Amino acid sequence: MWKVDLNELRQNSSKNSFSKMEDAAKKKYNDFIKCIQKGKSPREAAQTIGSSHGSNLERLGNNLMSIRLSQEHRVTFYIRESTSTVVINSVGTHYKNA
Repeated sequence: MWKVDLNELRQNSSKNSFSKMEDAAKKKYNDFIKCIQKGKSPREAAQTIGSSHGSNLERLGNNLMSIRLSQEHRVTFYIRESTSTVVINSVGTHYKNA
């Protein structure tokens, strides 16, 4: 079962711009987290919140992944396959802090 680790995000507030995001982007982020907590893989969760064109899931390198929440905002995360954990790196930024 997949789980979410928010510790990295909590330890570095400069990577957390959730409060500055528009409501639609906040909803997508919350839906992504809830999908994972319900056992979906990161790819499945991304597809669930994605547009009609796909999941918006992108590999950024060094095992860092990104999902578009809006034109401006992204959530970036690492995947720990060994523990089925999604480690949230940043939210509400546009790669500047990733």
